[in-house]
Amino acid sequence: MTNSVVRIALGWAAFSLIAAPVLAQQPAGRRAGGAARRAGIEGRWNITVTEGQSTYPSWLGVVNKDGKLEATFLGRAGGVGGTEAFKFENNTVSFKAHGREWTGKLDGNTLEGTAKNKDGEVKWVGKRSIPRVDLSGKWIVGDNKATLTLAQNGRELSGTWEQGGKKTEIADVRRFGRNLRFTVDGRRYQAVGKGDVMEIESQGDQLTARRVREWGEPVELFNGKPEDLENWEPLGGSGQFHWKVVDGVLTNGGHGTENIVTKRKDFRNFKLHVEFKVPEHGNSGVYLRGRHEVQIADSYGRPIEAGGCGAMYSRVLPKVNASKPAGEWQTYDIVFVDNFLTVVHNGQLIMDNVEVEGITGGAIDSNEWEPGPIYLQGDHSQIFYRKVILTPAKE
Repeated sequence: MTNSVVRIALGWAAFSLIAAPVLAQQPAGRRAGGAARRAGIEGRWNITVTEGQSTYPSWLGVVNKDGKLEATFLGRAGGVGGTEAFKFENNTVSFKAHGREWTGKLDGNTLEGTAKNKDGEVKWVGKRSIPRVDLSGKWIVGDNKATLTLAQNGRELSGTWEQGGKKTEIADVRRFGRNLRFTVDGRRYQAVGKGDVMEIESQGDQLTARRVREWGEPVELFNGKPEDLENWEPLGGSGQFHWKVVDGVLTNGGHGTENIVTKRKDFRNFKLHVEFKVPEHGNSGVYLRGRHEVQIADSYGRPIEAGGCGAMYSRVLPKVNASKPAGEWQTYDIVFVDNFLTVVHNGQLIMDNVEVEGITGGAIDSNEWEPGPIYLQGDHSQIFYRKVILTPAKE
């Protein structure tokens, strides 16, 4: 085998392997023929709505389930829900959601149209969510069964497979988004990258590989010092800033004030340690990259729910409710790589490398694959934070 870099084959047909999965809740759809599938309406769409002089994010997900198109929608706030009267014909999509009738025209990876109700019309543009994936690094396969080392440079990928003291260059490489195919000494492997975890299949063998991740220096966004307030600003630049540090604790006031975000907006893949205290009936949240809310709420003793403490709001439920009673200090230890999320709540693993399929209500924008800030919700109730410490991944 040569040492030359193997060029990746990319294509639209391959992309459909990774574009389909979305969260579906109480959707209404219609029969989907081959033309609809070929046109590519299925997938996840990051939407920007323009209303007057302002813009805000929304989200649309479309899947083909048993030959029928089903759609879910997220508006400016709230959770993911169903649509009504969803149709896709002649490259035109239409549906009802959030009190409006939405129509849009599909052009490749863009949807563009209007949404109307009795109060008027707004414009919207949807961009297909295409994962930004970097599979570079050293991957330990199984229980040190083998080591897969990958180097990715734009549209090119190369690598080696080391096992039993023998190192071999991988060949016949094909990458389709998160999906990877290659051969080692004629044996075929198929893999899918999920953040820092890779699931590999070969001749019936199922293997799990984990990337050897290197981390940068911790960033103390808040660590009990009054000067740590300089790391934060009000969301939207409102100018009002009621948050203060009292006895080493960051708090927002009696009945909720403004949401705040970090002045740094360059966080993409990271670990995040948060110590918080929620009062009785309190409600807050930590937005990762400013777009994905890990909910904070007074949830002790309550059933697991989409709006409960530890949930990725309206999208992913925690495995267990690990909440402590209101008024007690609690911890989150979060890892967010690409759009795969691990959360440890008060020492209990409640999410284990689960995929977050899109933004949540209240997001700063719909650019989900871009770096962003950490954003603390402060407009619902009083909330207390004792530590917010972020450790960026080395890319």
